[in-house]
Amino acid sequence: MPDIGLVELICIGIIAFLVLGPDRLPEFFAQIARFVRQVKNWVADLKQQFDAEKKHIVQPVEGIKQEIQASVDDVKSDLSARAENN
Repeated sequence: MPDIGLVELICIGIIAFLVLGPDRLPEFFAQIARFVRQVKNWVADLKQQFDAEKKHIVQPVEGIKQEIQASVDDVKSDLSARAENN
């Protein structure tokens, strides 16, 4: 996101006022606000879809991870039992 300070915003406002005039300026800013709102909604929907898809991928992987961890724990206990017997 560009770093825009107060001075830059004032300059943009003055230029917009000069170009658009006082009659069209409020509608212009309203259109910008609607566009920003639409982009925010789109990004939120995209994030929600991404999280849902990630959930479908992570759940099976977590199950496999738990199975592997259980197998590793079994092997460790078998090795420690053999070491105690010798």
